[in-house]
Amino acid sequence: MQTPQSDSTPLPDLAVQASSSYFLVTQVKSHRVVYFTDDIEYQPPMEGDWYYISHFHGPLPEGMTLRNCWRWRFNGGVFIDAQTPAAKPQQELLLESNRKALRRILLEKINAVRASQAPKGTLGASIRAEKLRQANAYIAQPEECGDIGFLHGVALARGLSLLEAAQLIICKAADTWHVLQETEQVLEQFTVAIQGARTQEALLAVRESLLQDAYPALSRTCRYPVANTVPIDVDRPLGPVHLCHEKARLRTLLVQHINKLRKSEETDCIAHSDISERRYRAAKAFLQFPGTTSDENEIALLNGYAAAQEIALEDAARQVLKDVSQSNQLLAWSENERIRLLRHISIIRTLADIRRVEATIHTLSQALPASDQAQCPSTAEVKA
Repeated sequence: MQTPQSDSTPLPDLAVQASSSYFLVTQVKSHRVVYFTDDIEYQPPMEGDWYYISHFHGPLPEGMTLRNCWRWRFNGGVFIDAQTPAAKPQQELLLESNRKALRRILLEKINAVRASQAPKGTLGASIRAEKLRQANAYIAQPEECGDIGFLHGVALARGLSLLEAAQLIICKAADTWHVLQETEQVLEQFTVAIQGARTQEALLAVRESLLQDAYPALSRTCRYPVANTVPIDVDRPLGPVHLCHEKARLRTLLVQHINKLRKSEETDCIAHSDISERRYRAAKAFLQFPGTTSDENEIALLNGYAAAQEIALEDAARQVLKDVSQSNQLLAWSENERIRLLRHISIIRTLADIRRVEATIHTLSQALPASDQAQCPSTAEVKA
């Protein structure tokens, strides 16, 4: 009879196995761990449906004990530490609260301005878009514009011709688009300024600008008024981020006002500048050398101008020179003002500087050189 040979395979280390195997009791809805144990004799209760029992093999999260296991969530395979993150510093919480208040005021103002341009009835946006399409189609090709029912309705209701009704619709659409562009620019500008303010002083400066510069008439009707409990030091130097935003805003504002001034000297007609130049040459030649023959096309332009104005040819020539002189005066003056104000914008340091420059930009049209300064030149002056 043979003696059975002993198995050389080592027995598993039951202590190690037991220490890395756990029963976990978690809440069914939230996966919150409410209890765990490595007791292999543990018998969980069999009644109740609020908990779920998992058998987990492996190390527990570092630091998890029966006292704080409620912090962890266990979905059957992965532990997640759901501890509430550390609270932000009180100063940062206050800044964020103030930012939210300013954002609410900003959105309320923007929405109030845009509401004046918004359609009033249900599906009004679709109807307005179709009106604009019909108006453009009628002006472009009145014989082949197709259905223009909405355009007919506008014309009949207002006692206008179809052409006048189409122009009215197009002008209204242009006004609406201008309001949307302007308000979006204001929205973007102040959104960046609010988010970029890192101190209470910077936020106070943004708030002051938001209340006084962005549609100030609406500040009194805001549902979220911000009381001026802290005086603003307008002579205190602003931070570099705030200055950067304000300089960019002032440059854009300056360009808009300069373009508005110069718009009166331009038309949408093709080759307008070339025609104006040729009419000017004809007028100058006529006054300098009366009776001489000039370019026939240029003389025709001058004759047409005189006929349209119902004045003599010599008076028409003098009027053309006067108009050109005034136009050149305006262009030279506006260019000098643009360069001067760009210099002032580049050296702003305080809120007071910003207000002074912005006020100057807004009054550009009031500071135009008097039109009577460019008197109509006499024939003798032209020859000289």
